[in-house]
Amino acid sequence: MLSHRRPHARLAVALAAAGILAGGCGGSSSPFSGSFHAPAGFVAYHGNGYMLAIPAQFSAKAGTVSDQPPGSTVVEVTRGGTPAAKAQSEILLLENPHLNFSLDQVVDNLSRADRTNTSVSNPQISAAKTTVPGARDARIVTESYVAPDSPSDPTPTRFDRKWLMVLVKPGLLLDVMVANAPKLGGHIDADAVIDSFRLQQ
Repeated sequence: MLSHRRPHARLAVALAAAGILAGGCGGSSSPFSGSFHAPAGFVAYHGNGYMLAIPAQFSAKAGTVSDQPPGSTVVEVTRGGTPAAKAQSEILLLENPHLNFSLDQVVDNLSRADRTNTSVSNPQISAAKTTVPGARDARIVTESYVAPDSPSDPTPTRFDRKWLMVLVKPGLLLDVMVANAPKLGGHIDADAVIDSFRLQQ
């Protein structure tokens, strides 16, 4: 599964990223300004105070991630509601109302977890500051790594993840994470999802 590196999921091998985020390209031409627009083949998803585009064949359901603080919510978006552990692509939406770090610290925590996880090889991560109207701060993070396909299949597999981290107000973090395993058929357009994000003000 492509998610946030849960122990028994395809994209779950590298770290409990959601737990790390919990505990711990922008500028004036921000793609996050203007009216909401769902690209062709996408539909609008209404979250708690935000909107974004998800592929039309995908559906959302409540999920879980270990180590989330009380009051956090997790939404998993997969094709037809496929269990995340069997998905080749996934959108993960996390809301953490108790963030104790700056976004730069969150990115540093994610990078450190990638570098120190022995089940992951060739980790690459980059981050850029961006502007989301109505938010205090935001980052776009691009990440890739090679890890076993799953606990039952040790085949080395490349996983790609792109995050939009939005500090809505002090202590409130919204994460949009798009994960793909390209060689397994994962091909969500991460930019289409992330660039469509709008806070509802």
